[in-house]
Amino acid sequence: MSSLFRQRRVLWRVTATLATLTITGCGARATNSDRDTQPAPITKTASVATEETWDVFYLGESRIGYAVTKRGSASGEAALVETETTVRLKIRRYGEVTESEMRYAVVETSNGELRQARSAAELGGVAMTFEGQVADGVLQTTTTGAGKTIRGSIPWTPECRGFYAIEESLRRRPMQSGERRALRMLTPVLNQMADVELRAVEEETVQLLEGSKKLLRIESVTTLADKQTISDTLWTDEKGQTIKAVNASMQQTIYRTTRETALQEQSGATLDIGKLTLVKTPRAVDNPHGRQQLRYRVRLDGGDPMTAFASDQSQRVTSVGPNVADIVVLAVRPDFPPASVSSADTSPNDDDRQPNSYIQSDDPRIVKMAAEAAGNEKDPWRTAQALERYVNEKITKKNFAQTFATAADVAETLSGDCTEHAVLLAALARARGIPSRVALGLVYVPSEQAFGFHMWTEVYIGDRWIGVDGTLGQGGLGAGHLKLTTTNLKDGAAMSSFLPVAQVLGRLKIEEIEEK
Repeated sequence: MSSLFRQRRVLWRVTATLATLTITGCGARATNSDRDTQPAPITKTASVATEETWDVFYLGESRIGYAVTKRGSASGEAALVETETTVRLKIRRYGEVTESEMRYAVVETSNGELRQARSAAELGGVAMTFEGQVADGVLQTTTTGAGKTIRGSIPWTPECRGFYAIEESLRRRPMQSGERRALRMLTPVLNQMADVELRAVEEETVQLLEGSKKLLRIESVTTLADKQTISDTLWTDEKGQTIKAVNASMQQTIYRTTRETALQEQSGATLDIGKLTLVKTPRAVDNPHGRQQLRYRVRLDGGDPMTAFASDQSQRVTSVGPNVADIVVLAVRPDFPPASVSSADTSPNDDDRQPNSYIQSDDPRIVKMAAEAAGNEKDPWRTAQALERYVNEKITKKNFAQTFATAADVAETLSGDCTEHAVLLAALARARGIPSRVALGLVYVPSEQAFGFHMWTEVYIGDRWIGVDGTLGQGGLGAGHLKLTTTNLKDGAAMSSFLPVAQVLGRLKIEEIEEK
């Protein structure tokens, strides 16, 4: 392999993690397994691709997808280098095959200075695209999706690098045992700046797809703008190429491989991630969605439930030992509990009120639906309940035929699962002047005697955020939801909001339930 092109795995390990998390949510897109997902190209492929590498993704023991990276002169211009990566994943979820695709590309100088960056994510019915260009110390950005175009800018200093910052750093100067390194880079799909810390540990023998090899272990921590982190372990060879990467939280492993191996029929179609991510309860819970209060004792192996779960007016998290916490869930209403007891309940801001690329509350169809759903009702809570019933009744195709569609798409198709219910309900609420956001966490599924990962809506009424769930349509939440985080889905928050799921995926146990 020439010195011009090196391994690009660290970049798309982050985006593959996001795609897997999105599929884990209950709005995964189900497609025919023979469908070839082909979103529109995000960039002109390098006119002369001088190098090409392939990598394969595993979730547990099942192969779920691959990535291919091509690099060459940008449009034949020798002074600039263009690199483009395509990631494709296929996972079975509750019996249906879900597919996702992401692409990203950069144009850089030979020493890694960014000139242009582009990314596109096909994680739902609509591809979200991003374009950025560096000029005069600023990265000018354009984000497009579902008919909305948002322009912005990111301050760009000399130490900032593009999507391939980690790979370029390792290529130019491979790390040595005991070395630490800090980088600042632009992350694809999230399209925000992140700080990366690399810590080279020591050489060790690592099991690969075929045989084993002695490689340098590097611990990597990516910290996003909202302080969420992604932790990975990399193993690099003497040239700084990453041969293997593991995200322990997601049970995800990536190996360098050949084109032939990467394109083999995937075994991921046999792995049902929906069933895999269910959290069983010690006993069946009688009518949790109709109860005013329940206490759950949870254990998070290798983690802290106090930081993993939200603590606010709807649920109170109390530590009772290492890795163990009690979570008291309340069925919040405008008059219950009588007064706010948690300073963690934040007041809404403009981003909870305004339309964005996923919650298009100014879309004419959504405005019309909001008026139809609640008519002349003036009371905010009764209006929110009417909107919840409306979404429950209107989304007639309650299936997994969407991934993470936008509210405008759902208003047109009237199909989907929890993510589609959540974004449409949030948009309808904003269209009626009610601040809204979505919540991610778990919901109790009686038929499985388990909690499954879920998304629902919260509206701000009076002095508090109150949960409503269009998939249930019962006038507000009972005590059958466990909340991890909330987001207004503005810009990159639409994808990074799924990261808290990684903090509990496969590690959460519910040990005890007390009914009140």
